[in-house]
Amino acid sequence: MRDDDDFCVDGNVILGVVYCGVSLLQYFDNINQFLQLNLVVESQYLWFSARHRRHKKSMTTETARLPLLLRPHHYDIQYHTIDLVHYTFTGCVTIHGKALRSISERVLILLHALELQLTKATLVRKKDPSAAWEAEEFRYNLRQQTCEIVFTASLMAHDDYELMIDFHGVLNDKMHGFYRSSYTALDGSTVTMATTQFEATDARRAFPCFDEPAIKATFQLTVTIPAHLQCISNTPMAATSTSYDSPSKLLFKTIQFQTTPLMSTYLLAWVIGRFDGVSTTSRHIVTTVYTVEGKATQGQFCLQVASKCLDYYQDLFQIPYPLTKSDLLAIPDFAAGAMENWGCVTYREAKILVDPIQTSESTKRAIARTVCHELAHQWFGNLVTMDWWTQLYLKEGVARFMEFVALEHLFPEWLVWVEFVQGVMGLALSLDSMKSSHPVEVPVNHPDEITEIFDAISYAKGASIIRMISSYIGMDVFMKGMRLYLQRHAYGNAVTADLWRAMEEVSDVPVSDFMMTWTVEVGFPLVQIAEDGSIQTCLFMGGGPEVPEEGASSRWPIPVTARLEGMDEIQGPWVLHGPDGDDSLELSQQIKQWDSAGKWFKLNVDQTGFFRVAYSRQQSDRLSKIMDPQTSPLSTTDRLGLISDCFAAGKAGYFSIVDALTLVAKFGEHELAEYAVWQELSENMVSLISIYRSEGFFPKFQKFIARLCSRQLEILGWDSTPGENARIGTLRARVIGLMGFTGDNGVMKKACEIFSAYRSDPKGSPIPGDLQGAIFRCAIRYDEKTVFDGLREIYEGPGASPEEKRECLMVMGKVKDTELRLKMMDYVFWSGFVRLQDITFALSSLATSDDDGGMAVWNFFKSNYVDLSNKIGKGSNIWSACVGLSVSGLTTIETANEVEAFFEKHPAGSASRRLEQGLEVVRTKIMRRERDREALTTFLDDLFPDT
Repeated sequence: MRDDDDFCVDGNVILGVVYCGVSLLQYFDNINQFLQLNLVVESQYLWFSARHRRHKKSMTTETARLPLLLRPHHYDIQYHTIDLVHYTFTGCVTIHGKALRSISERVLILLHALELQLTKATLVRKKDPSAAWEAEEFRYNLRQQTCEIVFTASLMAHDDYELMIDFHGVLNDKMHGFYRSSYTALDGSTVTMATTQFEATDARRAFPCFDEPAIKATFQLTVTIPAHLQCISNTPMAATSTSYDSPSKLLFKTIQFQTTPLMSTYLLAWVIGRFDGVSTTSRHIVTTVYTVEGKATQGQFCLQVASKCLDYYQDLFQIPYPLTKSDLLAIPDFAAGAMENWGCVTYREAKILVDPIQTSESTKRAIARTVCHELAHQWFGNLVTMDWWTQLYLKEGVARFMEFVALEHLFPEWLVWVEFVQGVMGLALSLDSMKSSHPVEVPVNHPDEITEIFDAISYAKGASIIRMISSYIGMDVFMKGMRLYLQRHAYGNAVTADLWRAMEEVSDVPVSDFMMTWTVEVGFPLVQIAEDGSIQTCLFMGGGPEVPEEGASSRWPIPVTARLEGMDEIQGPWVLHGPDGDDSLELSQQIKQWDSAGKWFKLNVDQTGFFRVAYSRQQSDRLSKIMDPQTSPLSTTDRLGLISDCFAAGKAGYFSIVDALTLVAKFGEHELAEYAVWQELSENMVSLISIYRSEGFFPKFQKFIARLCSRQLEILGWDSTPGENARIGTLRARVIGLMGFTGDNGVMKKACEIFSAYRSDPKGSPIPGDLQGAIFRCAIRYDEKTVFDGLREIYEGPGASPEEKRECLMVMGKVKDTELRLKMMDYVFWSGFVRLQDITFALSSLATSDDDGGMAVWNFFKSNYVDLSNKIGKGSNIWSACVGLSVSGLTTIETANEVEAFFEKHPAGSASRRLEQGLEVVRTKIMRRERDREALTTFLDDLFPDT
């Protein structure tokens, strides 16, 4: 036995070894106790690894890649029992593979297995079936989530073998691996279903396997389930049979599914339960949306989007969808938004169900985005898979970009690239300006590290730099390169160099050199225009300008375009620090000419480049005069980008935050308003509120916001008008929501009246979906106790949609009364009414409701740490979010230091990066508050001198 098979717990050595016939399981009452031991051991490991990472300031160097002895090419997986009463399963898997080298006496096959009990294993040489060996022992390594199976046997290189393993495990309630989900049926009964979620490293919780994206194989699944249930998997059913179990007096059916395409383990999926569905057929592909019974009609919107999107992608990529079906399944308990399992995409209910009356326009758009994103994965991720999780953005970043390409085709009236700049690129810029950010392409080893990088860098920054290069070389050329990439690596794996190589071949542009810095370096540049027209570039830091470290010389190739007064054509591009030269001097000379002529110019047209711009004072003054959407020569995207860049640079201290407020000060006078621009404005106002809400000048800041919004509310009104643009409703909600922050008594009272009428008669006095959240938030500020009770009543009632439930939960978290706040935290975590997937919505609101709320959440989290970690599970993305949110509302350096001291003694698990980011946000806010207090006081005193 090797040393790394041992684990130290409280000074005792626990051996991760199970001998055939002498299982550690026999020393426990049941498998749950055995698995609980696994969690204890794992938590100790995570504590050591977390400390190691904090001191090293980097990922672990220990590799989690399997040293392959047997390369699998096919799995036959059979589940004999799936017990939805006692939450257990038993099965066997036969792994067909080829020996990679010869071994004469002792064969040790290492594969992944976690929270499984392996009971028997047999190795057979296909050439000589009489050459069969029974396993002598199973060696579990909980840290690496592996099991080493030991045979006294021999292997012949290049010969084919079968590895047959019997196993059993538990249907967990943590929303990863093979897990259970429950819901209330139409008759009021509680129904339990079973489903899977294997990305990134959780197939190993369902069956022993070689659980890495590059170890592709085909799969054939067979399940035995109660006859009244359905099972849906990646492929259609191949055969079914029924049997009668005399002891239980139950009828069972056994379903065998068709063999899957060659694919990675994380894409295998199955769902067992009772479903309704709606279907359509296009190009011989049957698309079906499955829901729990009684909700099928709410899948119609998704069905149409999915079917049309699938057709569009086949034309765009010029590679047919390889399956005969495309299923979309709504799962009541689901940790992620959705998962792209090939042919069997699973979704959180809120990401797939559309109620014609209750669903807001924003949610409807988000649902369409999610559908297009998951279908893009059928090519980017499923057909061509990243070699390792280091290249996660090769599927997630590309799919995020492609979802917008599809939406632009399906819904041209939606102006989706404006939404991309505001919601996707803006998110990426915000996170990537932090010290705790990471490169797009980041080395990862342990599964917890993999979980950490499913964030806005891999998704949103990945998509943003993909959009940047597509704009630089041209969309037609870019898609030609994408098709070459897909064709060349179909049913295989790829790395970053493969994508850039394909782009270079079709574009004759040094794409690899151009893009390398963007994928391997943390952060992005700021392009600064000095008063004399000269250009400087530096790393943009959300915490403010920093002196570069000695030896730091990384420079991003920055493609700069310009919109110029009096010119219709886009100017440029100029590439600063490019692989073929530096156009900085040429651009600087051009800017000086424009300045001399007194012309305005706006750099980074339509925000296609992943960088920020800080203008000179005279140029900022010129741009501020062309922000009215009725008269502005700038596009919506460019006005949005100006606001985003200006507030980001102001909050970070590259210039005064007052300059940003001056830029938008006259927005309240504009007769026409655009949702995306006001969304950007709103998010920045809310950010400033969170920083300055305890300052003496805050009442005047509320007046500033009221001055922006009151005229807009007069124009928009409270009620929709016949035929108005769908986005007007979302804009109205934004404006009312901002007015709520001002403390306007009239607005809050009216919102409370609307809420009361709705509570009394939901059908007679409905609140449009777009407006619900804003009404709820304003109402609870007016009558906290009454509205809280009303929201809870709606939340627990049978008629609320997933979106309405989410809004209720988030607004209930806005309470400021100490007793209600404690009651709400207990309700979220311990009442049983709030699904695990939804607790982050409430936690976010509780932590940011006010300064006291932030402290209350941290104290609650600290006091209940052990119980919360057991409830949520430390390897999940829910856990990561909860840890980050638990510190997000703190307001003092002393408390931030207390948090760090706490986590020195307690394992953060997969949340280490989220914790680091959360603490950085806290410290940055404190610094901003101190830095800008005087300037804001003066600015607001000048605006409101008599108050």
